[in-house]
Amino acid sequence: MIPYESDTFTDDPANCVAIDPATAGRLTGAVRSGLVEVALHGFAHRDNEIAPKGPGSESEFRGLGYSSQLRMLSVGKATLESLCHVSVTTFIPPWNSYDENTLRALADLGFEVVSSSGRTYGIAATGRFQRLRFLPYTCMPGHEREAVEFARNSSDPDPIIVVLLHPFNFVEYDRDRGRFTRQSLDDLLSWLAVQPDVATQTLGGAAKMTRDLSYQRLRTFIARRGRRKGNEPPYFTAQNAEFFFYHSTPHTSGTRAANRGRPILFYFLLTAVTAVLFGLAARLAFSGRVAGSVRRTASCATAGLLGLCIIYVSINALANRAIRRWHWLVLSAMLGLYIGTWAAAIVAGRRGPRRREPLSG
Repeated sequence: MIPYESDTFTDDPANCVAIDPATAGRLTGAVRSGLVEVALHGFAHRDNEIAPKGPGSESEFRGLGYSSQLRMLSVGKATLESLCHVSVTTFIPPWNSYDENTLRALADLGFEVVSSSGRTYGIAATGRFQRLRFLPYTCMPGHEREAVEFARNSSDPDPIIVVLLHPFNFVEYDRDRGRFTRQSLDDLLSWLAVQPDVATQTLGGAAKMTRDLSYQRLRTFIARRGRRKGNEPPYFTAQNAEFFFYHSTPHTSGTRAANRGRPILFYFLLTAVTAVLFGLAARLAFSGRVAGSVRRTASCATAGLLGLCIIYVSINALANRAIRRWHWLVLSAMLGLYIGTWAAAIVAGRRGPRRREPLSG
């Protein structure tokens, strides 16, 4: 729930309007029965506009100082607890965006669960967040049955599916963006209720049932899934279906260990093939009467180009705090270019025309 309303961003409750008690009261029965969990979904859900405009730049908390975030979270938590008469210990950041100050404030205020897209924004895994438990969403409306089936057929001992749902996902709320109806939600819940190996829980309930929801597990899962732009999960396909449930740590680590050799083999083969192709091309170019200085110049040029690529990739990786696939592709291709050119120059030098000795006698 969003505790305050405001037309623009503010961290001061005096500049906002608190949620209507009658609106909050609609959930009283469901909250008391445990069917619905009240989670804090920001302060007023307004972009602080600190980050430069771009895809995924919106955030209400990321970039603010610790004191501002502490005040917003503290006031929002107290407001919801006063309206709903329950303890609020789960936080769902607006736009799935937060930073280290957010986690510090949440831990200091006694929050227990954080649920977002899973992006970690470069926050290091340290012991300061041990009290917080992390449950990223893994599935969008419409793919719940497929996600359950894939989790059921996996070897993971503790798969968790978290569905992200907004009001605009419902046709009754937004006819343009809505892809879900209230009836389809009822049908889904009825189907889940009769599945013998599926238990439906609130975020807080799932956190209490699961042993490991550490920040390290989150980082491991996100590293396996890879970086991607925006907040939405990838489209459901056979190739990415394994990411529509939250892997337990042993499964994630085991999967990473089993698949770690695949990209290494791919980049090795890419380097080798590139080296062979460019080596053959360079060998043909050096087959004529090419001076040794030209061959050395070609080798030095490719070495310099490889060095420039390494520098560029390093700067780009530091700026993005990650080494991406295209970095490895460029480096592998350039390394193959250098090896092929260097090998061709060596072979051409050894097989070059030799001076014939004059015959004596």
